[in-house]
Amino acid sequence: MAASVHLGYSIVALSGNELGFIGSIIGGISTIVAAVMANAAAARRQQRELRYQRKGSGMTGFLLALLLISIAAGVYFANRPAQVKTAQASDPPPAAAPITLEEASAIVSTYLENVDADETVNQAWDMFTDVYQSKKAATESGKDGFRSFWRSVDTVRATGELSVIEGPTATRVVVQVPVKFNMIPALISPGKSPCSTENDDFTIVRINGVLQIDRARISPGSFGTC
Repeated sequence: MAASVHLGYSIVALSGNELGFIGSIIGGISTIVAAVMANAAAARRQQRELRYQRKGSGMTGFLLALLLISIAAGVYFANRPAQVKTAQASDPPPAAAPITLEEASAIVSTYLENVDADETVNQAWDMFTDVYQSKKAATESGKDGFRSFWRSVDTVRATGELSVIEGPTATRVVVQVPVKFNMIPALISPGKSPCSTENDDFTIVRINGVLQIDRARISPGSFGTC
């Protein structure tokens, strides 16, 4: 308190010129301080503007890159070759060729060659489809009845050309062939001729690419004796 009173007395004791000088100094300092603060504020504004400009420049670059990518993608898809059609949309595969007369003749000939010999009759049986074997099992004692009948046959041979009577398709054909049977006299009924002729009808089917016999029968009205 005493120091403050002493300073006050000292200022009062100063002359007018001295007081003016001190006021000028204080005014100059105030001006300098104000200028420094203004410069600092201006510097801060410039820094903020620079940051905004940098952010704006970065965003502009990103948008430009995105635009270029979109343009490139559009050009690619516009000039891309047309896709190959899927399997469902493609043309259907060509239909399988019908069973030929030569194929049918080959399987019938193989059957007739094997059926009249005891050692190969099983091979003839195996040429039947499963369905036909089941039918013969239900009506003719199956494989045992089949073997029993053919044991009484000495020979069986085709006597003419094979002909088509139904079809053909890719999976089925019915053919007919004239045949001659020579029976074993001791194994046939008394009074029955040991030699007979008939036309046999064979239904040939293709199953999984393999030809098989689905039916074999005497053509109605064709049976005769030699």
